Amino acid sequence: MSVKTRVIIGLGIVCAAAASAAILWSAMATTASAGTPFSPSAIPALARAAAARSGDKTPTLIQHVTGTRAEANRLASGDVVPGEQQSYLIAIKGHFVVTPELPPLPPGVPVAPQPKTLTYTVMTLIVDATTGQITDSGLANSYPDLAALGPVTTDASTSAGG
Repeated sequence: MSVKTRVIIGLGIVCAAAASAAILWSAMATTASAGTPFSPSAIPALARAAAARSGDKTPTLIQHVTGTRAEANRLASGDVVPGEQQSYLIAIKGHFVVTPELPPLPPGVPVAPQPKTLTYTVMTLIVDATTGQITDSGLANSYPDLAALGPVTTDASTSAGG
């Protein structure tokens, strides 16, 4: 693999990671306040706020399932993340747009043209079931198989097929 190919692949990974971090940090403002137990009834508002910050004020589907943080991450993205605390894996269907921010590169490193925006159809949030703290998030173009983790709750649906 050439250096140019590795740089291009690396930049793609950096863009995706930056997009996930932006969602996580912007959505954290909507988590439960200190001392207030988090209720699953708060999931739709939390999901809509996160979706709105990524360009979709009216997502078409919001569902969640309960599991550990580790299980939720494995299902949502394949990532291996430690954590045995009970969490909600929230999946949101919509149209999400992010603007990648590329890190500075050393002079002379070739860079392929980058898209001005990236679009995704699925956002996932992993929320600590006790505190309501968003611990992990991501964007993708495939919906996770929530039923693989347990019973699925549909929190909101605006499309006939769900």
